[in-house]
Amino acid sequence: TALDVDARIGTGTLALPGLSLGGTTTITARAGSLRLGGDLLTDGGRITLDGTLDLRRTAEGTAPRSTITAKVVSVRAAGGLGSALAAINPLFASAMGGGGEAQATLDAGLDLAWDGELPLESLLAGGALPLKALSGTSQLGLTEVKLAGSPLMSDLLGRLGRSGSTSTSLEPVSLALRGGRVHYEQPWAIALGGTLTTFTGSVGLDGTLDLSWNVPVTDELAGKHAFLARLKGQSIGV
Repeated sequence: TALDVDARIGTGTLALPGLSLGGTTTITARAGSLRLGGDLLTDGGRITLDGTLDLRRTAEGTAPRSTITAKVVSVRAAGGLGSALAAINPLFASAMGGGGEAQATLDAGLDLAWDGELPLESLLAGGALPLKALSGTSQLGLTEVKLAGSPLMSDLLGRLGRSGSTSTSLEPVSLALRGGRVHYEQPWAIALGGTLTTFTGSVGLDGTLDLSWNVPVTDELAGKHAFLARLKGQSIGV
């Protein structure tokens, strides 16, 4: 007998590392699927969720596909949530891994899909989620960025001749998740110490990098590295 369930749940206040959430979630269970919804509030921000978990088996002659859509508005990413930014760019990973701090105000739209059976039994038994089956896209904006104690950022600023600066700003970027990697769909413009640079390529969910850092050859940079003098006004990839 198929079990149909409709539930609306008030979360009260849910404390997560670096994030406190309150609001409501909805769960609708129908034969072979679980529909999830949420309207969650955090300090000055909001997260809305809408998703369907496809619980069918491929042995039943079906092609299960689970989806989730999230909209994030003015959510402050810090603490545990800040460490999640490490999956997007090594600047954040370097700060968190070096005992520093990564913070930003996050605005994003996220669409994710899982093709195939959900490995519920494996997950409940403590198994790892095979992330290569996950795909999706995101529009990401980060403002009020704070990176403290990032060895990589210090190194990059030194290469730009901006040692001692803490100024960082990031332009919005389109991301795509496929094959276990987060791809930048266009060059991601990141200003370090007032110098506009871009990152291209991808970051693996396993921590591997396939990135190019593209740097304009300014008068200051050419003055520090004489061999770059003939490239002034151009950009070089590192």
